[in-house]
Amino acid sequence: ADRRAISQVFIATRSHTHSMLNPLFNRQRLWLLVVLFTLLSSIYLMTYSAGIDSGDSRRALDAVSSFVDYGDFLLDQASIQYLTQTFEDSLRFPLQSAGVEPFQVVLAAPLYLLARIVPGIGLLHTLYLFNIIVTALAGCVLFLYAIALGYGERTAILAALMFGIGTAVFPYTKSFF
Repeated sequence: ADRRAISQVFIATRSHTHSMLNPLFNRQRLWLLVVLFTLLSSIYLMTYSAGIDSGDSRRALDAVSSFVDYGDFLLDQASIQYLTQTFEDSLRFPLQSAGVEPFQVVLAAPLYLLARIVPGIGLLHTLYLFNIIVTALAGCVLFLYAIALGYGERTAILAALMFGIGTAVFPYTKSFF
């Protein structure tokens, strides 16, 4: 009886190890990732408005333009709304710091540059695509994580869709913060 129990544990461990050795990426999964990203992005674009909905969004947009145009994180375009209360001699310009996450600003800078290069597309409209792209990519990462944990592709797709459509990340695709 002990040998049978040990062999069953060995077989279960071996099959679990074998499933863990399966590659995370194969042709079918790459295709599923493309479909998942496209589906989530399409759903987000159906509710896309690209309107500045808060002061936080305005500050983040201003930080991106300031970073690309001047290499700093100061409020240039919205300086009239956020007047400096004190002036220091050490400051070159009496502008407030944007006070936003610099990583988001740096990652969104290519979209700002793209909008400046390509004629006919708006800076604001292009920058508002940032959260759509990031959230759709987050859904794809969740899909891969579920696969890595040993769940099937159907379960992983459903988890990613529920994350992307049924949680609080969906409303944040309409903003830039």
